[in-house]
Parts: sequence; C-alpha cells; structure tokens
Amino acid sequence: MRHGLTAEEILLPGEDADSFQDLQQRLLTELDPLGTLERELVNRLTALLWRLRRTNRIETGVLQLELSEKAEPDFFEMIEPDGPAEEEKGDGEMLTSEAIGSSFRSAGYGSDPLGKLARYETSLDRSVIRTVRELERIQNNRRKNETEPAPLIEMSGKDEAA
Repeated sequence: MRHGLTAEEILLPGEDADSFQDLQQRLLTELDPLGTLERELVNRLTALLWRLRRTNRIETGVLQLELSEKAEPDFFEMIEPDGPAEEEKGDGEMLTSEAIGSSFRSAGYGSDPLGKLARYETSLDRSVIRTVRELERIQNNRRKNETEPAPLIEMSGKDEAA
C-alpha cells in the first residue's frame, strides 16, 4: 500500500466508504451544484477534502512510528490506553494510522517524511481553494444569467418587411 495522497482511486483499502459518501452527500446538499461541470467540481472537492483528512492520519501514524522507535515500551500505554486510533475497513479489518504512516514513510521520503507531508498538505489546501473559487465563479455566473430577463423582442436592426 502507498500513502494514497496522489492515488487515482480516492478510497484506500480499509477506508470507510460510508464516511466518504456522507462527506460527498453533505457537499452536494450544501453546494447545490447544477449541471455536469458544477457536479464534477463538487466531486473534485470531495476527493481533495478526503485526501486532506488523510494527511492528518498519516501525520499521526508517522509520529507514532517515530515515538515507538524512541520511547519506552509502556509509553503508549500512558498516552493511549486503548491502543492507537483505528478506522474499520469495509471487510471488518482495521486500518491504523500507524499502518498508513508506515506506508508513507517507507514510500521513499527518507529523513523528512513530515516535511514532504506538509508539502502535500499545502498543495491539497491550494487545490481546495482553487476548486471552491472556480465553483463559486461558475455558480455566480449562472445565477446572474438566471436573474437577467430575456429580451421580449429580438431586434436585428434590419427591416424584415421590406
């Protein structure tokens, strides 16, 4: 498994498809897209926000790994008596933050995985902002055109009776 920040598929194995669908449905309801382009922008926004959420889990996982390599054996029992945070997979298995953090760290980001993660997060943030602005621009133009009355008589400037 790779870290999934640049994956073509939005959901990684073990991620909660119901949570993704819930996010998408809430955005569709809130942003009320009309037409294919607006819906595609909302779908893109959903994917970007999902990946942005993933960065938090990756960061937690990388930090857990770093701490577990340097900490005393019962350190995690003090801070997380029930163990690390987990997300239930669709098939009943769990995808831990540590597992996704390990995948990210082992994907070749060497001595600075958190720096690389911060760059991914910044890129995702910018993409979210651009997508929201584009959706707002298109919706504002559509709404402006909906409120402008159509001319009652079309005038071509030529006398058609002659």
